[in-house]
Order: sequence, then C-alpha cells, then structure tokens
Amino acid sequence: MWFHKAMRTRLILSVVLFLLATAAAMAASFDGKWTGEMKLPAGNKGGEGATVALTVELKQDGGTVTGSLKQGAGQRAQPQEIQKGKVDGDKISFETVQKTKKGDQTVTWEGSIQGEELKLKRTGRGRRNVAEATLKKTS
Repeated sequence: MWFHKAMRTRLILSVVLFLLATAAAMAASFDGKWTGEMKLPAGNKGGEGATVALTVELKQDGGTVTGSLKQGAGQRAQPQEIQKGKVDGDKISFETVQKTKKGDQTVTWEGSIQGEELKLKRTGRGRRNVAEATLKKTS
C-alpha cells in the first residue's frame, strides 16, 4: 500500500513540476525591437486621426524593462528613454518624457503581448495624448 502512495505522490509532483516549467517557458518576453503604427485621436475639427510610426526597443530583466521608444520617422523622431519599466507576466508598463513647447511631459504607456503582437496604450495630459498602437517584433 505504501508503494502506491509513494508512486501517486511522485506522479503528482512530476505533473506539477511539468506545469510550472511549461508556464515559465510560455511567459511573455518583451526583449527585442518592436515596430508598428500608433493611431492618434482626431483633432478639434473632427475627421480621422493621424497614424504615426512607432518603434520600441526593449530589454527585459525579470520584472524590469529598459530601452527606448521613437515616435514618427526621420530626423524629428528622437529616441525617448524608457523609465520606470515594469513587466508582470504578459503585461508591461513604462513612462517616457516628451519635450514640448510647454516643457517636459511625462507619458504613461501600458500594454500586453497578444499572440504575436504588442498592444500599447499611451496616456498623458489632455485628450490628444491618448492613443493606441499595435506592434510586431522585428528582431
């Protein structure tokens, strides 16, 4: 009888360890370069909002993420350092600081990996600073 109990305990322990290893292997990795587009809200006069290019380069170290973010294209698109970056499973959050005519503005970014895509939402001061982006990993 004790033999069966010991075998059952080993079997349960093996299944639990397998499930834990599988969950760790499936954990989202934000490392790499992500590119895509961000849809901006419509202006004061209505109509369609603009779409701008977005490039995010991330380096994940456990629950922390660092890197840079670039909005737009060309020389005007200066990289912004990612600050206060956090990862929790498939969710990410961080801040960037944008230089504006009115001074520095802190922008909050939150998102998650959904399949092969990184979905981000940008929020800052004012209605024009809410936007959503869909990115794909390029490296």
